[in-house]
Amino acid sequence: MSTPVHADGAAATPQPPVSITAPTLGVVGAAVALLAGGWLMYSPFLLGYQPDGAEWADATVADFWAGLGLAVLAVVALGVLSAALVGALGARGAVTRRPARVEPAAPVPAAAPADDLTTLLRPLVEALNRDNTAVTGNHVRVGDPTGN
Repeated sequence: MSTPVHADGAAATPQPPVSITAPTLGVVGAAVALLAGGWLMYSPFLLGYQPDGAEWADATVADFWAGLGLAVLAVVALGVLSAALVGALGARGAVTRRPARVEPAAPVPAAAPADDLTTLLRPLVEALNRDNTAVTGNHVRVGDPTGN
């Protein structure tokens, strides 16, 4: 067997498939970090260490701000690693990209507004006129919105 050679003389080596393990573990780790940050922020209140309405203790302030910082970093990491995971899945062919440009739809021809609508509603108006005349003696003409 011969190895294919490119135009520049270098032998073509097959590329290994793109790994999705690292971005997947990163997404899971970022999600766990986000949950840990949320726990740090709310644990003094949920566990009752910080009384309601009281001024925050130093430990509560430290837990809250450390948890907020961890949560913000986790959200940033989650976004970056999710994009890396989508890119890895796209490289493997598991996710296909949409076409960049969609052709606009052809314009729909407008129907004749008054004639078609009048033709469509004429049987309904005539039936209503029969019922209305039998009850009150009034009559509505088709195409006359005032009823005169």
